[in-house]
Amino acid sequence: MVRGADPDYDEGDPVGMGERRRRIRPMVWAVPLAALVGYLGYTALTTPRTASAVFEKSGAAQLNLPKFNGYEQTASVAIQERDQKYDELLRQFELIAKEQDAQRRSMEAQRQAMLALANRKDQATTSQSPQKVPPEPRPHRDMGFTAYELPKDLGVSQAPLYALAPWATKLPCIIEPEANSDTGDTATCIVNKTVYDTRTGQVPLVPQHSTIGMRYSGQTLVFGNQRLPTVALTLVLPSGTTYELGESPVWDQDGTAGLVSDVDNHWGRFFGAVLIQGVLRGGAQAVSMAAAGAGAEAQVVVGTTQAVGNHGATRMGRWIDTRPTIKVHAGELAHVLLTRPLELPAAY
Repeated sequence: MVRGADPDYDEGDPVGMGERRRRIRPMVWAVPLAALVGYLGYTALTTPRTASAVFEKSGAAQLNLPKFNGYEQTASVAIQERDQKYDELLRQFELIAKEQDAQRRSMEAQRQAMLALANRKDQATTSQSPQKVPPEPRPHRDMGFTAYELPKDLGVSQAPLYALAPWATKLPCIIEPEANSDTGDTATCIVNKTVYDTRTGQVPLVPQHSTIGMRYSGQTLVFGNQRLPTVALTLVLPSGTTYELGESPVWDQDGTAGLVSDVDNHWGRFFGAVLIQGVLRGGAQAVSMAAAGAGAEAQVVVGTTQAVGNHGATRMGRWIDTRPTIKVHAGELAHVLLTRPLELPAAY
């Protein structure tokens, strides 16, 4: 035998270990083979116990099957019995489902019959009862105040009205309180003679003791005015009825527009203001001339004198431009000239 051709030859093994390996190799395969043969024999000996375990695990033991000769029925018989019971249960479920379906169909038929009967009754009632006519819609009406024109003939006699023509009617009156242009701007005048209608002159319209409200403008007076401009606004009868007169002019008893009793032009104030203003200006000029070319102290005196003169001139200028004070004493006679038509019922 050539050592080079042997796969187990080893140059470092002079004794021949490759030969010994070839002898040991069959023994290595014999050990697993013997174990397999022993396992198969053990399995053959324990086969009845395994079948019994399969029988118990399959659930056949719970079916209380009869035992024969102390041994349980085999697993195949138990499975067949179980399948038969399952089939029986399925048949029972199908029968119950069919019965429920039949009941549902019967109830549906009864409901349809009841609906048909109700429809027939409604049709019969509709055909017998007359048809109702819907009411006509009412016009919409706003919720609010509505103005109605009252008929003239209500069974109550209405007093006729009589006219007082404008520009041809004068209302004589007496000034009641004293009027002063410096204070206030209103006054009243009491009618002292009954006024009759313009057309006939026989129907009394404005009785005595009626009141006329007036207004005068004292703030618009300028120096030289001699009369107090006055206008009539309202006529108030003794019954409490009020009539607007617009702005009818008020005349004095001589027929001149405006009222006057006393006029105060304030001459003393005027001449006093002129004198004081002249003294201040003249004194300022005299001080300026006397201090010309003097030192600083003299210039201070000159400046102060000029300031006092200018301020005094300004104050005195207001006194010079003073409006007059016009007074109208109580009891003065006056007339109100109507400038608009006035219709009134008979006073009595």
